[in-house]
Formats: sequence, C-alpha cells, structure tokens
Amino acid sequence: MPRFVPPRLELSRVDVAAGDTGGLPPSLLDAIEAEGGLWYASDYYTRPAEIVARAHEVGVAALRLDARDLSFLRELPQVKYLHLRSDGSPILDPVASLPDLRALIIEHKAQRGSLDLAALKELRWLRIGLGGKGGAAMLPAITAGLPRLEWLAVSETKVRTAAELVGNFPALRALWIGYADFMRQLGPLASSSPRLTTLGLFMTGIRTLEGIDGLAQLRTLNVFTGQVVDLGPLRSLERLRYARLLLPRVPSIEPLRRHPSLRMLELAMASEPERAVLDSIPGLVAIGRGKNFEMPVPWPNLHDLPPDDPLRLEWSRAMRE
Repeated sequence: MPRFVPPRLELSRVDVAAGDTGGLPPSLLDAIEAEGGLWYASDYYTRPAEIVARAHEVGVAALRLDARDLSFLRELPQVKYLHLRSDGSPILDPVASLPDLRALIIEHKAQRGSLDLAALKELRWLRIGLGGKGGAAMLPAITAGLPRLEWLAVSETKVRTAAELVGNFPALRALWIGYADFMRQLGPLASSSPRLTTLGLFMTGIRTLEGIDGLAQLRTLNVFTGQVVDLGPLRSLERLRYARLLLPRVPSIEPLRRHPSLRMLELAMASEPERAVLDSIPGLVAIGRGKNFEMPVPWPNLHDLPPDDPLRLEWSRAMRE
C-alpha cells in the first residue's frame, strides 16, 4: 500500500469573504483587508524557508499560522497582524522580532516562552489565554496596561474583577472575558477603560453588573451565563444598542423599560419576559428568543432570519466585535 503524502499547500490567501474569518473581530478583518488580506501557512505542509520566500514575494502583512516552531518569524519583520493556531505550544519569543505588530491572536492550548507583551508598542488587538504558568507570566503586562490596545480578549484568568484585569487601558473599546470562574464583579471599569463600547462576558462567575453604569459609551453587551439576577445597572446605559442577555436567573427585564437606544435584544430567561416592557422600547427592531420565550411579538426572531438578512448581519457584526 503506498504511503500517504499530504498535499503541499504553499502560503495561500484566506477567503474571508466566503466566511473564513477565524473568529477575528470585524475591525481587525477590515484593517487586514486594507493591508492586502490574510494569508495562511502551515509547517505541516510547507517548509519554513518556503513560507518565508513566498511571504516576501507577495508582501504578506497579515499571517495566519499553524506551526510548531515560530523561529522563522525573525525573517518576516514586515508582518503586522499575526494569528497563531496550533494544537501544540510553540515558544512565543520570536514574536518579539515583529517591531510593527498591531494584532496578536494566540489560540495555542498553552503559552510558552518569555515574550514581553509590553514591548509590542504598536499592539491594537490581542487575544490570549492566561491559564497555566505561561499564561500567568503574561498577566502582569496586561494588568499594568497596554496604552494603545483597542481590543482585548482573554480567557482562563483568575482575577475576581474585570477592572483588576485592565488596570490602564485608555484606548480600549472592546473587552471580552471568557472562562473566568473566579470573576464575581466588574469593578470600576469606567476609570480604567472609559472608551469601552463593547463588553463580552462568556462563562464567568459574574454575580452583579454593578459598575457597568459608568460605561457611558457602551453600545454592545454580550453576557452568557453567570449568577446575575438584577439588570438595574443597565438603566443608565443610554447608548446601548445591542444586548445579548443569556442569564436564566434574571426575574425581570423591567430596567429596560423605555430604553432610548436599544435596537436588538436576545434573551434567555427562566420565564417569558414582560411584553409590556418590550412594547415600551421605541427603537426595538429584532429579538433573539430563548426556549421560554413563546409569546407572539411583532419583531422578527434573529435566529430565524437568513444569514444575508441586513438585520442578521448587523447583529452578527456587533456580537463579533
């Protein structure tokens, strides 16, 4: 029986328009497209020397990489956007050789090496796991603050408040925190990240939304699980347009009554929401319905809309940003 030889896949252009976004936020995808698009390479299919040669040939600025050894990044100083995906845990030190790096998206199962995030002065987008010893070593640079960072997604952090995580992020506009079992509250987020427009909390131990009322610029809120039972702090978020509230213990959406800017809302609660409250929201155009939401309403269900529907696209962009 002949030996299987995997196909040779040289550095290739990623078809983002066809949906291959890799979970990257729309703002980052827009920046990448303006720099010539996203390119993919894997050291399983292609030798590092071939990746380097081809990257120089086509002028790659944005690279999605599946590799077990990142040392060849030292030969690609022009890379500004780096998306690292691997089932291994390559040493991250060579990333420091990219002086103009604006985006670092790390999806390895663990962090290894001595990469100093604070040395990446141009960094605007960052996704990183903070679990294990390697992740814990990265935490001080994040809690100290990255002054130009605009978008931050972290997972497996043990901090108890969101404000503790982002101590000094004056430019931050989007914060995503996932798998943070120890997190209980937001803390004074408004003082550390006054420009925040998007907040996502996924699988956290959050118990209260107190402190969110200080985020005067917040437009998008995405909360999935937690022990929150009171939506009262949302009353003062006058610019909130998109809210996903998957909080089964919430007894009432009364704090959203007559909300001045809310446009789309997704709910998953232990009981049906109050219809009178929904009717009072003047700008509401679509709703995402949980399993306990069966009452007839005049607004379309976001989950039933076709993928190319303008409302569905608007909602999707907001939830991914």
